[in-house]
Amino acid sequence: MIDVYLAAVKLGVIFVPINILYREREITHILGDSAPRAAVTSGELPGQAPVWQAEDLAAEAAALPADPAPPRAATTGDSPAAIVCTSGTTGASEGAILTHNNSREIEEFLLEQNEVAEAAVAGVPDRLRGEVPVAYVVARAPFEPGDLEFRCRQKLASFKIPRAFIAVDKLPRTALGKIQKHLLPKWESGG
Repeated sequence: MIDVYLAAVKLGVIFVPINILYREREITHILGDSAPRAAVTSGELPGQAPVWQAEDLAAEAAALPADPAPPRAATTGDSPAAIVCTSGTTGASEGAILTHNNSREIEEFLLEQNEVAEAAVAGVPDRLRGEVPVAYVVARAPFEPGDLEFRCRQKLASFKIPRAFIAVDKLPRTALGKIQKHLLPKWESGG
């Protein structure tokens, strides 16, 4: 689903992730409250929203000709990028609007740490949570993953805490300097 999120961000579409561990009533409320044009899933969802199967979208995308200039929406750092909803365990679930600036928050926080020269955060599949963030760090000085995790827990929302901090010699980049996250070392969740 990270591909769907990245496509949504690139196109300026607001992305509303739904935790697969939520109960049906919570999912129904989130879908009703956010009124999506479509829900992308690998299974079934309750409610009335049109459902697009992730596998079908991937197959359609693979069949499209390469477009050197895909459409881009006019967005700024303050444009909505995602709505993250609570589970609603204390009442109805509530959504927090994340802007495009929020999507870089983890990397920017890591770059503020003295021992971090460069950082990239990628979403990796997780059996229980769907996806979790993992941080890839080019170190300026030796670092302890536990120390970085502790500092992240002090400043970031719990769902933004990287599940691992992987030291790399360098981040893979294109000729123009863009980080190629798909070339980062694979990480397997234990969960």
